[in-house]
Formats: sequence, structure tokens, C-alpha cells
Amino acid sequence: WSEPVQFTTNAVVDRDPVPVVFGAIRGILWIQNEGEADLGDATNGDRLVFATWAGDGWTQPQTLWLGPKGIFSSSFVADGAGEGHVVFDVDEDGNLDTRGDRELYLLSTMNGAWQPAFRLTNDGVEDALPVLVAPKGLPICIWSASNSLVYARLDSWRPRPVYAEQTLANAAPTLNAVTLPGVAALAYAAQTPSGMDIFASFYDASLDRWSLPRQLTHDEHAESALS
Repeated sequence: WSEPVQFTTNAVVDRDPVPVVFGAIRGILWIQNEGEADLGDATNGDRLVFATWAGDGWTQPQTLWLGPKGIFSSSFVADGAGEGHVVFDVDEDGNLDTRGDRELYLLSTMNGAWQPAFRLTNDGVEDALPVLVAPKGLPICIWSASNSLVYARLDSWRPRPVYAEQTLANAAPTLNAVTLPGVAALAYAAQTPSGMDIFASFYDASLDRWSLPRQLTHDEHAESALS
């Protein structure tokens, strides 16, 4: 590994960097606050920022989205055509005590260029923890909607439950996923009667169906921050 190089030098908060690759483009995506707030609000809003590696250095950061609101997290995936997609969850009123105004937004590239953001949800429930996968090159978003796991293809936005019936493993305080050849894997922590444990589910792109939850840990410890 090389010696660390300071990437930003400013008086504001830069957080949650994500390295991204789509087509021939290599870059970094991160969240930047207008001031020193850990989460943006009406006074100091958040923005989503992107910089590209030009071969001999980094380009000037490009603002993809900004507003007097807070961005909780973002997730990136590249599709089979080499285009990039980012879904991020936004707190619309800057008040963490209200959860029903937490919504999802989508940013995608066309011919490698970022297009304007599009709001995906406007449903009055808490939409949180978005993660993206692209089995067989088709980008899919999985997230927690009102404490239930749901998913939808980005090119055909029709949210559906991951599990057809209610399960203790449905409410996920932490969530992550990865694309595998022809399938995708979803991992998350969930509360059980004996404690906080890790569950996994697997997506078959040919069947458009998720497997039943598989409990991976059975202990009294609290698992979190999965990758």
C-alpha cells in the first residue's frame, strides 16, 4: 500500500467516501456538508460529490446533488453496460425525530456523464439503508421501508417485499449486499429473541426471487457494520 495522501483540504465535513468504477471511469463518491454538521440540516445542507482519477491526478470535485437536507448514506453499483448508479437516502426536513420524511433518490450516468437526480420514494414512511446490486448487469435496490425489507429494479421501479411473509429477520438496522455471478447476496443484522444476529439471503436473477433468510450467527453478542 502507498502512503496515505490527503484528498480534501477544507473547513467543512467530508464523510462516507466510496470508491467507484464504471466503464473506463475511476472515481470517489462522498458526502460533503456545507459546514461542520455531521448530518445536514436546513442551516448546513449536505451534497453528494464526485471526483474522477485522470491518470495523473484527481479532477475538480463535481457536485451531483445538494440541498438544505441531510444525506444518511449512499450506495453505488455499475450495470452491465458500464453505467454508474447511486441511490442515497435523504432526511427531507432536517429533523431526526421525524422518520416518515426519509426518502430515496437516484443518480445515474448516461454515456459516462452524471444526470440530474430523481426522487424514487414519496410515501410517508421511513425509507432507509439503500444498497445496490447488479446481478446479470441489472441494477437492483434493496432497502428498509417502514422496517420491512423491500427491493426494486432501477429500470422498472415496482417495490416488492424481499420475503413474502413476515419474519423476525425482516427488520434490519444494518444492511449490505454484493453482486455475484448471476445472483446477489444480502447480509444484515436483525433482532432475535436471543440477541442481535446476522442473516443472509440470496437473489436468483432468473427467478426474480430471494431465498428465505438464513441465520448465520447464534449468540448473545450484537453484530453490526457488515461488509
